[in-house]
Amino acid sequence: MKNTILAMAALAALAACSSPESPAAPQPAAEPKPTSSMGQFDALEQAALDGDYQAQRNLAYTLGTGIPYNPILACAWRIVIVESGDPQVDQSDLGNKTFDCERKLDADGLAAAEAQAKQISELIVIRENRPMQVEAPGGEGTVEAKGN
Repeated sequence: MKNTILAMAALAALAACSSPESPAAPQPAAEPKPTSSMGQFDALEQAALDGDYQAQRNLAYTLGTGIPYNPILACAWRIVIVESGDPQVDQSDLGNKTFDCERKLDADGLAAAEAQAKQISELIVIRENRPMQVEAPGGEGTVEAKGN
């Protein structure tokens, strides 16, 4: 009871210190963010499938430690990263693959991850080679262009 009274007194003192005459300074508008963690996950997955190296790393980490937790898919993404040929791949990627694949999965899980990695790699290649619509020179309509 005594703590409740002290807390109420502290709040009342704090309210008395604020000046209603001085308007709050305008705050800059924040950039829009995905409305849910699943929206953020979906955006990360799309960037990873578009071949974004850092998005692939972040997705593998999320799948291996967060929500949704999927250690087989985390391992699959680690395999994709290591086998991608991206010049950014380094020793940490090899270590992450060892950790997510060899230490977390049994033989059946590793086989499933390898099969999933193959499908992911094929999907990335398809997405990289898909035609895209871009604005035509001179702003006269759109033309088909090769992806990344």
